[in-house]
Amino acid sequence: MITEKDINFYIVNHLDVLGIEDGLEQVCNRLGFNKKVVRGIYYNVKRSEKANQKVI
Repeated sequence: MITEKDINFYIVNHLDVLGIEDGLEQVCNRLGFNKKVVRGIYYNVKRSEKANQKVI
């Protein structure tokens, strides 16, 4: 069974590699999600990653 964590991982890594402009259409087609949902997941995950960083 595919989990939410797996979907988030797929979205973030593919959009980081391909870029938002080029990768958004491909990721949306593969997952069957609309662009607004995928973009929202991407930015929410990136925002939470940034909030979890430590300053050393």
